[in-house]
Amino acid sequence: MGKRRTAHPSESRIRDGLHAAFPDAEVDLHGLRREQALVRVDQVLDTWARRGGHPVVRIITGRGNRSAGDAVLLSAVEEHLRGEVGDRVAEMARDPGGGAWLVRIA
Repeated sequence: MGKRRTAHPSESRIRDGLHAAFPDAEVDLHGLRREQALVRVDQVLDTWARRGGHPVVRIITGRGNRSAGDAVLLSAVEEHLRGEVGDRVAEMARDPGGGAWLVRIA
């Protein structure tokens, strides 16, 4: 038998926490304008918060590759989750693919 490799800190962080959690729900915001997207995020957070149990929701924004300028939804959703609806967010992390947020609801 060979030596056992110790996990690199970043590898173990990805396997643990939100990145290891199977999302209870996904919401895809592609095609929505900023304000429409934020209303949809509010609706999803409210719905899943009422169910209890600290569910994980994957909020798909896209990476903004086809946007005329900077990615709008990715940063708008991040600001919204950290600000206005932050009291409903227990934990959040950027999805490894880069175009979504993983959110554990408080």
